[in-house]
Amino acid sequence: KHLPDFRTFDLLDDKLTISHETLDGNKSLINFFASWCVPCKTEHPILMQISKNHNNIIILGINYMDSNEDAIKFIDSLGNPFSSIGTDDTGKIAMDFGVYGLPETFIINEQGIIVFKHVGPITKKIYNEKIKELLSN
Repeated sequence: KHLPDFRTFDLLDDKLTISHETLDGNKSLINFFASWCVPCKTEHPILMQISKNHNNIIILGINYMDSNEDAIKFIDSLGNPFSSIGTDDTGKIAMDFGVYGLPETFIINEQGIIVFKHVGPITKKIYNEKIKELLSN
């Protein structure tokens, strides 16, 4: 499936926009999260590890139906693994991706094709068995 078209504002700088075009030609990981999502906190250290180990990819966070203030506190307290963080105040972006529970993670190849989707928190096992190779190739 192709990456859906989307456009949103950057959580940390609302003068910047983020869109599907931001990812053009790049291998990317997109993670839908929220500060109120307990499993999102559980997986956050793995996202920090992915950011450290795979600096050749774009890691896009999409903050889902959350206040900007709470999302910024979440990132400030746990660290920021994301290249950029978009906001999805209405849930439309998540709906276009087919998200139905948080967290959800997508890997997009250089051609804009979703090559992997994971529902729920990423664990070390999932990272090692499914994600690591996709991000390394």
